[in-house]
Amino acid sequence: MTNVTSDEVKLKRKQFQMLKNKIAFRRALGEKFERQGRKCFYCSAHLMTEFEFMESLHGPVPDSDLDRILYLKNNTYHIDHAVPLSKGGTNDIDNLVFACTRCNSRKGAKTCEDYIAELNC
Repeated sequence: MTNVTSDEVKLKRKQFQMLKNKIAFRRALGEKFERQGRKCFYCSAHLMTEFEFMESLHGPVPDSDLDRILYLKNNTYHIDHAVPLSKGGTNDIDNLVFACTRCNSRKGAKTCEDYIAELNC
């Protein structure tokens, strides 16, 4: 049996807590994606999940790969900051929205309100 130091135990606990936080964050993102109706926050374009994207390229995805639905691939859709980090926004789940590639690229560092006003002109 190997001796485990208290520093190793603390590190393992910290790693475990980080993993739990990551899982909770991904779950919250998935729930937000569904609440947003799987549409771009700005233009309402349909957004595909990783699962849908891969299925459209290669046919059905095995059931064992369904957890890929929460994986956010940039070519499928983007996660955007409603209030940009450069303007005091945070990475908090309440400041994140889902956007299509086109809208996220065009929005840049504008706030949601500024970009939506620009779209409506």
